[in-house]
Amino acid sequence: MNLSELRRLGRALSNAALASMHSSVDNSLTGTEIAVLDCIRVQDGLTVGEIARRSGFAQSRVSAVVAELAGRGLLVISTDPQDRRRSLVEATPALVDLLAESPTLDASPTLRTLFADLPENDSKELLTALEKAARVIEPQAAAYRKSTGQGQV
Repeated sequence: MNLSELRRLGRALSNAALASMHSSVDNSLTGTEIAVLDCIRVQDGLTVGEIARRSGFAQSRVSAVVAELAGRGLLVISTDPQDRRRSLVEATPALVDLLAESPTLDASPTLRTLFADLPENDSKELLTALEKAARVIEPQAAAYRKSTGQGQV
């Protein structure tokens, strides 16, 4: 596998995840909105810049999405008590309720659909390999979250 193939694989997996999250969480939300909400679901109290770094979207886009989601009552923007120049983005009870009412965010059905054209054995092997890869990568992801979240995990 070359780096271009790795990038395309990552994008395909990301797009499949966002599409499944879209239908699982709320069909009225865009992919960017879901990515922003997922950042807050993983760690509440991030700045717009931290959300932008984690989601991969431009800070200006994330800022607009956060304002839109705050207007819809899913997020609240507050001043950081430790640095009044910074704003923190936090989940509202409405977002917590929305996520609680959503079906599981288990990736297995999405991956099975993505690999539907493969023989069942090959599909199971790929799913197992991706689960192992996720377990290997998660400590690195946690370290990244910590480095972009002012020491929070």
